[in-house]
Parts: sequence; structure tokens; C-alpha cells
Amino acid sequence: MAKAVELARSKEWASAFRADPYRVALVGHSLGGFFGAMTTARVKNIVCFTFLAGADLGWMYLQARRDEGIRMGLETIFAQGMDAKGGPIRGDAQGVVSEIVSRAEAWTITSLAVDLATRPILLVAATRDEITPKTDHHDRLVAALRQVGAKQLTEAIFDDDHVFSAHRIGLATRLVEWLRAELLCNIGSKPN
Repeated sequence: MAKAVELARSKEWASAFRADPYRVALVGHSLGGFFGAMTTARVKNIVCFTFLAGADLGWMYLQARRDEGIRMGLETIFAQGMDAKGGPIRGDAQGVVSEIVSRAEAWTITSLAVDLATRPILLVAATRDEITPKTDHHDRLVAALRQVGAKQLTEAIFDDDHVFSAHRIGLATRLVEWLRAELLCNIGSKPN
């Protein structure tokens, strides 16, 4: 994702797409929320970030470290996405899960709260999300951000599933309005 931010900041991109390279925002859903949070925490000149039913991958793998059943379930999920029929990625699911388990603490989203709290964040959750349950992923991040004094934290909770099936238009409207407000506040700001 850092490479995508670098591309969005380039003069070529700005010219081709009539974009402002100084107003880059990240929006990530599910696993994309995890990658977006990791990138936002590390790339200081991202204006704002949206975590849509985001996954705290590190926390999930801490649970897998403690419970062999969870670990086996995650290996099954990875294996389904790594076979010839399931997806474009090929590899050893057991090895991938082992590597993630070994890095779980460093990949816990709540450990990034200090770095994430330096800019506006929109956190969106669904009450009936069975993929990234609100209490395990969203609520823990909100608590961590509040604990470190995040001042630009906006929450939106929808009575919906992981992909916001019944609220797509409402979610899109809310996201666009929030992004517009946050990005317009930063007109003329230059990256660090």
C-alpha cells in the first residue's frame, strides 16, 4: 500500500488524474483495513484513514497462538485461497499462518494507536459482522485510540453484515461526505 501512496503522490499521477498529491487518503475494508492501518501508521503524510469493518490481523493470530482450533481454521481459509481454484496466490498455507503467528504482536492494530491518532480516522463497523466482529476488531481499536487521546475520531455503526449489504448507499454517502470534509480541510497542506 505504501507504493500505491507513493504513486498517488507522483507528479505523473497528479497530472494524469488531475489529483492533488498532498491530499491522499486511505480507505480499507476488512483485510484492506488492516493494510490501510499499517500503512497509515508508517506513512506520516496520509491526510486521513477509514477503517471499514477492518481486521486486526495481529489480534486474530494472537488468538490462533492460544487455540489450535483457531489456527487450523485460519490455515484452512488460507489454503482455500492458495490453491489453483481458489485464488491467484500460491503457497504453503501452514507456513503463511506460522509466519503471521510469529509476528502477531507487531501486527496488532491497537499497537499502532499512537501513530494512527495523529490524523482524522473514520471507523465503520457492522453489528452483525461475523468476519470481523465489532467487539473484537472495531471496539478494541476505538478504545486504544481514545486511550492515547485521538481527537479526530469518527465512528459509524450500521446494523448490518460484514459487507454492509443493506447500507451500501448510506455507507458510500457517509464516506464521501467525511472524506470531502477532511480533505478540504487540508487544502494547501504539504507532506512532511
